[in-house]
Amino acid sequence: MAQISLDTPVQYVKGVGPARAGQLGKLGIETVEDLLMYFPFRFDLRKQVQPMETVKGGEQAITVAGQVAAIEDRRYGKTPFFQCELTDGTAFVFVKWFHGGYLRDKIKVGLHLAISGKVSVFKEYPQFINPRFQILWDPDDSDLSRDEMLPVYPAGAKLSSAHIGAIIRKVLPQTGHLITEWFRPEFLRRRGLMPRDAAVAAMHNPEDKGHWSTARKRLAYEECLLMQLGIAILRMHQISRPARSLILTKQIDERIRARFPFTLTEAQNQAVTEISADLAKDRPMNRLLQGDVGSGKTVVALHAALLTVARGFQVAIMAPTEILATQHYNKIKTYLDGSQVRTELFLGGQPAKKRKRLLDGLAKGNIHIAVGTHALLSDKIAFSRLGLVVVDEQH
Repeated sequence: MAQISLDTPVQYVKGVGPARAGQLGKLGIETVEDLLMYFPFRFDLRKQVQPMETVKGGEQAITVAGQVAAIEDRRYGKTPFFQCELTDGTAFVFVKWFHGGYLRDKIKVGLHLAISGKVSVFKEYPQFINPRFQILWDPDDSDLSRDEMLPVYPAGAKLSSAHIGAIIRKVLPQTGHLITEWFRPEFLRRRGLMPRDAAVAAMHNPEDKGHWSTARKRLAYEECLLMQLGIAILRMHQISRPARSLILTKQIDERIRARFPFTLTEAQNQAVTEISADLAKDRPMNRLLQGDVGSGKTVVALHAALLTVARGFQVAIMAPTEILATQHYNKIKTYLDGSQVRTELFLGGQPAKKRKRLLDGLAKGNIHIAVGTHALLSDKIAFSRLGLVVVDEQH
């Protein structure tokens, strides 16, 4: 294999080529690095291989390996099956898969297989029914003398897990050392983390379940760390941007609370206080309001919306469905009955004439609160002075 790097397109890996590279591309694998980071979703345990001459009927969970000597493909009848005769030079075994027509393009005479499963007897010969199997593309390079965890990769329509595993096994020894380590050795020691190159190798070929768990812990740690760093960077960018200060005065607060036919709970008052403090700052607010169903989240959001309107800005309230958007709109209209605050509902199926009137009102600032779905984010919708966006129930 020619010298390759992590950025090398996968088609230049020996044994891949343009056609198979296209199949890998459908799985999101474009480069050698993508290939190394394409991890198995589970492992099957393959027991140590034993000679076929020692196999007896009734044995549980054993493994044999050999070459396909003959094939029988019964496509019709009450119970169609695909069967092959396997030999390791010491004896023969029969291997049968009921409704196994999907194997006719995978298993051919001359191919080497490792078979794992329960043994029965057929015509005085050992037989495996619907066993797990592994194609041994390179029998001389396959270590069958010990129990082994076999990786099972997410496969494609024309690319099996075995093919993907075979490609990775060829690439990993030549490129594993190129995997960048992000942490210093003392950092890894303090936190009990495996080096990154060793973790990637163990994700594909672990010694045992504990080895795999240690590797997964390392990669999960860095993934969580990167996510937190990304959030922190976004947060820094956000708070560095200027925003209008929306100050809640006693008079505005009293006017808003007078709209509700009840007294806010202690939890609602605390949320209102914190949100109002954020809105009073000269940087954008990004806040999650969490509460049980019926705890009064909508009222808290409406308080922030009315504060925004009182300070001369518009509000967008988005719900995940038109039904929920309509419910919010009706509830808000009830609270604001007789108010000068104009609230309108934006739905996808509205008549063109009404839609145009609403869009014009929004663009001119005549509509103060717009309630709708994510359609409010459309390029065709323009706000005059958008000051607050409330997104409801986006899990």
